[in-house]
Amino acid sequence: MKKICISKTRFVKKALCVVFAAVMLLSFGCSKGEQTDQSAAIGGEADEIGMEVLSASDCLNLLNESNPESVKNVILLVGDGMSQSEIEMAKIMFADECSVSPGILAMESLMNVGENNTLCATASNPEPDSASGGTALACGYKSLRKYLGLDYEKNSVKNVVELAKEYSKSSGIVTNESITDATPAAFTVHLSSRDDEKLVAQEQIVNSAADIIIGGGSTVYTEATSAEYEEGVTYEQYMASNNITWAKDWESVQNYQTSDGSRLIATLKDDYFASYSDKPSLADMTAEALSILSEDEDGFFLMVEGGAMDESAHNADIVETCHQIIEFDKAVVEAIRFAAGNPDTMIIVTSDHDTGGCMLAEDAAAYIEANQATNENVQACVEYTEELSEKYGQDLTALEYRYTTIAHTNSNVPIYAYGYGTEIFNGSEVETYQIGQAIGYAISGQSFGAATATGLK
Repeated sequence: MKKICISKTRFVKKALCVVFAAVMLLSFGCSKGEQTDQSAAIGGEADEIGMEVLSASDCLNLLNESNPESVKNVILLVGDGMSQSEIEMAKIMFADECSVSPGILAMESLMNVGENNTLCATASNPEPDSASGGTALACGYKSLRKYLGLDYEKNSVKNVVELAKEYSKSSGIVTNESITDATPAAFTVHLSSRDDEKLVAQEQIVNSAADIIIGGGSTVYTEATSAEYEEGVTYEQYMASNNITWAKDWESVQNYQTSDGSRLIATLKDDYFASYSDKPSLADMTAEALSILSEDEDGFFLMVEGGAMDESAHNADIVETCHQIIEFDKAVVEAIRFAAGNPDTMIIVTSDHDTGGCMLAEDAAAYIEANQATNENVQACVEYTEELSEKYGQDLTALEYRYTTIAHTNSNVPIYAYGYGTEIFNGSEVETYQIGQAIGYAISGQSFGAATATGLK
């Protein structure tokens, strides 16, 4: 198969309810069709230029000139816990490191921009977590905290990875978290609790439809695979006998070949990628995954999670979180680079929930003053911020934005999107499960996920 995006190693590597469903049917009516002549021409230009030499701005210009009339590939990028306020802070703090130009990120340069309402299915306490948010994105259903791939009544519901397999498309999961953490788990297993990560690992080995899963989590996997799958056979032995490659270092991932039909599970850190400077970068892993998955002539689905930013947000570390957002945006650039040469690619960038309640400093100070005495998460945020100010030699309370809690909040998060049909997000507020529905429709050309306006059935 001819690859439009040139490689360095192998590759250098965006119906509201019923109305929403109707709009999807109209928008994606040709989703199984061929590329337009214009798309092919742009792809040919990219092939001739060599995509690896194009800047993020050049690739965005190619996207803006395209007029895709089908969807072959879907790339979902999830900034775990990422809010608009954190994005704004990252652009201020690290303006010169932004992907497009000083103070401009690639994700916000995608043409269709909206909001994602992340609330879970509990009306009395709807605060989301990565399990409920991940399940909504993966399955097109509202769910509950801790549930993975289940609706709110604990029924197993199909995810987009399984859907892709039904339509002969490849699929992959990339994260700088442990691959057993809630977001990647929501796309790969069906369990009632995210807490048993050993069981998540075992379910990923035996039952996941994902062709590749790349991230951290070697400690959990080592424990999980040493257990017996059946009498006399460990999970590690099961992997070996069922054509599953378990890569424990980056070189093994780079050397992985799809020609033998094996699945790839890669655990490259003991747990998660704790620093923004950890290697391989999220962009490196994204580019490698795109190289592998693009070998499938039928197309693919890829979920990329910037999960480490959620860890730092829970620690009220605004500096590390902003670094992580800049690194996440570099992964977005890899998606844009691929789509510039393959315009029949849908890109959606969003979050599963907000972590940290980042606000403008003046608003944050008022919120903290009103809630510090009665809310332990607000109090912990104050304490962590004081400690981090000493660590960085900088008063973090004097920044333009600051955290107000170490917990999740109910705030909306942004959606940025490119591709055929993603205009439905532009200027709109949708719920997380509706993004999952849109992805499912793009893959299959059929309605996907909940069939009601509530997202519950």
